[in-house]
Amino acid sequence: MSGQAQVSAAKAADNMIKTGVVFRLVTFAVALGVVPIATFYGTKSYFFNDNSTYAAIAAVTAANVVLVTYIVQSVLEDRAQVTAPSGQNRNMEDSKKSQ
Repeated sequence: MSGQAQVSAAKAADNMIKTGVVFRLVTFAVALGVVPIATFYGTKSYFFNDNSTYAAIAAVTAANVVLVTYIVQSVLEDRAQVTAPSGQNRNMEDSKKSQ
């Protein structure tokens, strides 16, 4: 594989990673806005019989669950990106040696 093709493949992979990161960020941003509000009104109407205090506690808990989920997924993705390129670099070095 030529050097230009490897650079093009690397740029394409980098753009794909950035697209996935932006998609995840937008998804969690929407969830962080929608989930607590839906939890507040849903629990207020159906579970707590118009008790706003308990509904607010449920909404705050839901917001924290969304936030912690985003953080955990981001850390796991970062770890995967840190370990993946080293394996790809070894494969590229092996292919260069065989040529």
